[in-house]
Amino acid sequence: MPARALGALLLLPLCFPRGTIPADGAFRATVIDVGQGLSELVRTHSHALLVAAGARYPSGFDLGEAAVVPTLHALGVKRLDAMIISHGDNDHSGGAVSVLSAYPQTPVWGGEPARGPVPMRQCHAGQRWQWDDVAFRLLRPPAPVAIEGNDAGCVLLVTGKDGRLLLPADTSSKVEPDIAHAVHPGPPLVLVVPHHGSKTSSSVDYLEALHPMLAIASTGYLNGYHHPATEIVARYEALGIPLLNTPATGAVRVAFPVSGGPRIMTEERLQRANYWRETGSNGSTASR
Repeated sequence: MPARALGALLLLPLCFPRGTIPADGAFRATVIDVGQGLSELVRTHSHALLVAAGARYPSGFDLGEAAVVPTLHALGVKRLDAMIISHGDNDHSGGAVSVLSAYPQTPVWGGEPARGPVPMRQCHAGQRWQWDDVAFRLLRPPAPVAIEGNDAGCVLLVTGKDGRLLLPADTSSKVEPDIAHAVHPGPPLVLVVPHHGSKTSSSVDYLEALHPMLAIASTGYLNGYHHPATEIVARYEALGIPLLNTPATGAVRVAFPVSGGPRIMTEERLQRANYWRETGSNGSTASR
């Protein structure tokens, strides 16, 4: 079977329940299961933002085509108002071409436009906007942008009436003090684990400063990087922070309502056990 057809078969995210539209001041987030990579959808009452688009491997196997776009369609996303590609690494940017093929009018921002597979504008700290009474604020990279690599990534904070979501991309512990300082006190926070749970991120001071009520790691089953690192998992546990990991949970959907705090809506794998075979860090599949 051709890689493209095989990918669509293995990674199709099934028919997510679409549910009701978030109210003004509320939003929903989906950490899409793209194996060893990252892709997150944030939806307000009338807007949709995609952050990262998964990987595209030399074999042609494309997580943007195989997982991200089908998820967007399953969730009823007819238009993307923006896409942010945090930095140039393939596991965040590789699927962007396929996403833009499906949503061709989407404006794109990124931390490393020169490394991006699609044209994009430079993101930087201080950029902010509001959709449906939900605030979006970029915390990094500092302007003017004079760095490259993981710490050049776009870091986004989304704040609703009674919940916040921090998307720190692959930033390292070197810049975590700056990020923590920029995250002011507010409603309960959900953290997407930085750099997939690498040993270079999730410092104790960072986690204590943010005090997330929930953390979600996006990793590949038996990935070659051993993400999330055992010591990082232990750190979250020692601090009493619940940690979800996509090889175990599948795609994770979280609601951020106007009151009552964030809550997990679905963990797709737990609802439909063994519904796909994972993609490893090299693009090969491994049975669960």
